[in-house]
Amino acid sequence: MDLKKLKYFAVVATEGSFHRASAKLYVAQPALSRQIRDLEEEIGVDLFVRSSRGVSLSPAGEVLLAEVERLLPQIEQAKKMTRRAAAGQFGTLRIGLTTVVAEMRFVISAVADIGRMHPELDCRLSVVTSDDQLPALQKGDLDIGLLYRRDPLPVNMRYRDLRVDNYVLAVPDGHRLTRLGKLKLTDLSNEPLIFISRAARPITYDELMAACLKGGLSPRILLELESVETMINMVAEGMAVAFFNGPMSARRLAEGVSYLMIDDLDIELNLAAMWNADRESKAIEDFVDLVIAHMGREQSK
Repeated sequence: MDLKKLKYFAVVATEGSFHRASAKLYVAQPALSRQIRDLEEEIGVDLFVRSSRGVSLSPAGEVLLAEVERLLPQIEQAKKMTRRAAAGQFGTLRIGLTTVVAEMRFVISAVADIGRMHPELDCRLSVVTSDDQLPALQKGDLDIGLLYRRDPLPVNMRYRDLRVDNYVLAVPDGHRLTRLGKLKLTDLSNEPLIFISRAARPITYDELMAACLKGGLSPRILLELESVETMINMVAEGMAVAFFNGPMSARRLAEGVSYLMIDDLDIELNLAAMWNADRESKAIEDFVDLVIAHMGREQSK
């Protein structure tokens, strides 16, 4: 049934007159009468008893009015909630964070602030690798991801770059490499290396391996690991050296470990906020703005 016809019906029923209802609705009386007739024909019953003194509800009309008076407020509430959801004030915001990103204070500050800005927005966090966030965003399992962006991207992905991070080399304190003025990949030729597990992060593994080979280094891989903590502990014990994301190393200042820049390890890690263009919302826009604002305040300290 047409919602407009139901609203017209309710006003006619309340006013008890097509003339008064017409004036209240700013609708010509013939047009109003036609709308009510159409409604009666659609339902297959007379809704009004018509007389020279006006109209009154038929028994069927009384039943319909009771239902309309119950339904119309619910429909208005549904509209209101839908508009609020579109404005990012209501609903669910599913946020994907990599392990490294989850340790960044400015990101957690933005998550807290989006909750304060939109109290009825349900924010749900998931720790997901950069490799896995992209398919999750495409399928709609995540609304927004904070990840390290790699090209090419699907055409339906939108993003805002946040900053560029780099890899560093973790070595034991006092290691011979700490005494070199400018460290190159070929300086690691005789060093046992711990690599991130290819089974866990194939894109990261392949990216690092390609960069090493490009720089003239054929890595001596002692072990492939997924656990960052184990990697750091093995470095601290002098068993090997390992590549780490720069921000990750800054938050894991293990005793006995130094972090070195490698001059020709030219992988740029583009930290970005990314979302599916088909799922854009005010909540996503507000969250990205908050991430950028908190990151700027943290960098200015």
